[in-house]
Amino acid sequence: MQFEWIVECNLRLPRAIAATLLYNHTHMDWRDQIVRIRKQTLIIAGRKSIIPWTSQVWINQSIPGSELEIFEAAEGGGHFMFIENPEKFSRRVLQFLSPSLEVS
Repeated sequence: MQFEWIVECNLRLPRAIAATLLYNHTHMDWRDQIVRIRKQTLIIAGRKSIIPWTSQVWINQSIPGSELEIFEAAEGGGHFMFIENPEKFSRRVLQFLSPSLEVS
């Protein structure tokens, strides 16, 4: 059911834009741009994602003051943490957006 929802959401994009986005996401080297980020940044990675979590550690080390959260496999740490563990994902995003709030 979740897979179908993801496909449905992706099919809403015009095909040319979706193709460009997919190409840029998978074939472009963004490292020279990542090191230029100077905004508050939350990086969320999954230990069992198809994207190696170690790449997200590099991103965290490259963006001053960024925060890194790695979901372990037992916590739903795949590629879609917002689906696999929505409670932890939402809690962590809220904590990042409102650090003065106590989020339980």
